[in-house]
Amino acid sequence: MRIKRIYLQFAVMNQTRSYHSSVQAMQIIVWVCLTLFLVFYSANKWAQEPRYAIFSALIACASYAPAVYGNAHFLWPRFFAKGRTVLYVIYSILFIGIIVVARMLIENAVLMPLHHAFYDWNLSHFSLSVITVSVAYLFGAFLRMAINYVTLSKTQEEMKRRQTMTELELLKQHVQPHFLFNTLNNIYSLAHSKSDNTTVAIDKLANIMRYFTEDAPREMVSLKTETGFIENYILLEQMRMLHPVSITKKMDNADTNLPPMLLMPFIENLFKHGVDKTRDDNEAFIELSVNDGRLFYQVKNRMYGEVTEGNGTGLNNLRKRLYLLYGNDQQLETRTDGNHFYASLNIPV
Repeated sequence: MRIKRIYLQFAVMNQTRSYHSSVQAMQIIVWVCLTLFLVFYSANKWAQEPRYAIFSALIACASYAPAVYGNAHFLWPRFFAKGRTVLYVIYSILFIGIIVVARMLIENAVLMPLHHAFYDWNLSHFSLSVITVSVAYLFGAFLRMAINYVTLSKTQEEMKRRQTMTELELLKQHVQPHFLFNTLNNIYSLAHSKSDNTTVAIDKLANIMRYFTEDAPREMVSLKTETGFIENYILLEQMRMLHPVSITKKMDNADTNLPPMLLMPFIENLFKHGVDKTRDDNEAFIELSVNDGRLFYQVKNRMYGEVTEGNGTGLNNLRKRLYLLYGNDQQLETRTDGNHFYASLNIPV
């Protein structure tokens, strides 16, 4: 389980790293596109000297970048997000003022030789710088809100995933003691009747315990492992019966994987509710197949007395596990047809 937790943490770290890389790449693309737009926009104004269009675009972007990121990563989280609104407003005005003055100084030194009037220290130059830098500063606030929203969403998603994993583990832990209790009762019955099958039953129980300790804790097991576990369980149940159930099996041991203990509740339900120990004509049919990436599983047995569909502990636990594992991409049905009871499962593999 420790290895499993480490693997999950490593997967989350990789996913987070990949997300940040994608965000950074997107921001670089946006800045490149903005710079190119400003270059083409300024080309008309600097038709005589195209290089000045590049200078103008680079200076503008050099003023926008600190406005965006200074607000998004420094002022907003340190002041506004902590409720220090007055300080945020004061520092914002000072911060924008510093950027505006720095931009006007650079534009005055670089662009004045060709465009004497506009880039002098005048109201038009000052107004354009203040407006454009303030808009960039506002985008910084939007960026921070977007980052906070995405971070909150990912945190909630991670908490939900961890809660789901915890619930799945609790459900599996509930299944195992329930199953072992029944199995030990079976072996006790064999030992009490001094059956020669007692040692065989203990051997099968040892195989089942090996499954619980080595396979059940995993997220996925092979279909062959799961069907082998079912075979051992069926043998244990048949050993303690005076009249063993006539079971027809059509099992597909395809090379695929599935979560452990998903197939077992049907078999347990069969021996718990679909067998009359006083009769010698008990029968059941088990079918398992894998086609087009989906697993189809059905258990059919004769009914004795009244059957309440789907109210057993095992089947209820199975329904919960299936929903946690597959959401709505699964189907568990129980029905009666004449004097037979059907339980069927359809899941992706």
